[in-house]
Amino acid sequence: MILIETEQIGTVEGLHAIRQEWDRLLEACPDSTPFQSYDWLVAWWKRFGQGRLMTLAMRVADRLCGLAPLFVNNGEVLFIGSGVSDYPGVLLEPSIEIPGAQALFNHLAGCGGWGLCRLQDMRPSHALLAVKPPDGLRAALVPGEICLRADLPSTVEEFRKTHGRTGRCGSKKAWRRLAARGIRLETAGDAAEASSFMDTLFRLHSKKWEAAGKSGVLQGPEIRAFHEEAALGLLKKGMLRLYRMVLQGRELSVFYGFVHRKSLYAYLMGYDPDFSRLSPGILMLLSVAEDCITQGVQGIDFLRGGEKYKYDWAPKETRNYTLLITNGS
Repeated sequence: MILIETEQIGTVEGLHAIRQEWDRLLEACPDSTPFQSYDWLVAWWKRFGQGRLMTLAMRVADRLCGLAPLFVNNGEVLFIGSGVSDYPGVLLEPSIEIPGAQALFNHLAGCGGWGLCRLQDMRPSHALLAVKPPDGLRAALVPGEICLRADLPSTVEEFRKTHGRTGRCGSKKAWRRLAARGIRLETAGDAAEASSFMDTLFRLHSKKWEAAGKSGVLQGPEIRAFHEEAALGLLKKGMLRLYRMVLQGRELSVFYGFVHRKSLYAYLMGYDPDFSRLSPGILMLLSVAEDCITQGVQGIDFLRGGEKYKYDWAPKETRNYTLLITNGS
């Protein structure tokens, strides 16, 4: 029997104190994502956190083996990072997945001050979905959004045959025209470049949505500050992937994503609607995929949503789930 000791962390300082252990735990969990990282979640809490932190650290023989990044607001328990995160969840090392999930439920059962626990957008394989809560708690599972992931071949040559510019999601003529005119792909390698690329992302994203009469998802100084801090933190960890496509001095598009455990997470893109006839979004994805293949990336995760362009990559389809837990006490 595994003895799990639990500690509730209620301050940002407490999260800072376990940062190195958190980083190690992220690497130790096979299904972890950048959206469960210290850099992503603490940056979010600093801008959008309300109520009080209720993060649960789980230890075995004084070693951090599990972490539930939670907070409670107006009687509702939620994941830190709710709303902007794909694949949130509790970090649990494989050796304690089931007992760790049970420990979290037992902790919730013993806590007051909440009536509903809403654990959103978890992968269907998450251990929390396989464990029955103790008496006093009631659980319901709600299907969430479709998520799409496409496998990538091991070489760029094979990619171009099956997925690339001459393949089913390609835009061969557009690419040839742009290549002749000197198109280039830039990669952000340091903090200054990352900041510049983020500026371009926000500008192009806003321009695209304003042209459609909508506001987009990057409006306001707080969301910008969050993404800039999270991006710089993940840059230092080697996870950030920021690309910018430039043609004759004009910035056509920017890709904002992450690489973790040989998967590319395609989080957000911005492109100039003035160049929409050139398919800048498609060209960017193709170029990013090729570059990531050379780095050993084995798949591209398009995250939540079943947009039509994603199906051009012949992806595999899964669905996220939200776990609703009510506190009978």
